[in-house]
Amino acid sequence: MSKKNKKCFIDFLYAFILDICILILLLLSFSLKWVGDQYGNIGIDEIIFHMRMPIVGVAENFVNSFILTVILPSVFFFLFFIVIKQTVYAFLRRKGDGNNLKKAALFWIIIFLIWSGVLVFVANHQYALFSYIKNQLSQSTLIEEEYVDPRVTEITFPENKRNLILIFIESAETSLMDKANGGG
Repeated sequence: MSKKNKKCFIDFLYAFILDICILILLLLSFSLKWVGDQYGNIGIDEIIFHMRMPIVGVAENFVNSFILTVILPSVFFFLFFIVIKQTVYAFLRRKGDGNNLKKAALFWIIIFLIWSGVLVFVANHQYALFSYIKNQLSQSTLIEEEYVDPRVTEITFPENKRNLILIFIESAETSLMDKANGGG
């Protein structure tokens, strides 16, 4: 491979990786907004729980909402970014100034890093992302220390009962239930 071909390949690879990173950032940005609109003020662990559940029986407008407010704007802005980036690069190439091409590349890298930092900050602020990651990586001994197996433990109730435990559910996602109980 000649030196010129190698440089063209590296330039193409750099542009491709940058484009993929920008598309991912766009998807994450719009997804962050969409999650806030759809789920409200809940923690990231509840959101991840719902994302891991099967989507059988999920309302069609929920999926359509994601397509309309995340995917389509991301694709639109991604194409807009590609046009702007290619226009700037074409202008700089015609000018013949390789130093400005390097400055433009550095500019896009700085934009990417700042944008990534802002996304991480917003995700942490809205959903306590760092706390979630810390909790996922740490071990808890709560269950080992406090769990009592009701199959091997005799449970006795006092004669003078004073507590009432009432479990009330207003509505439930049917896709989380088994088929025998009406789920999907």
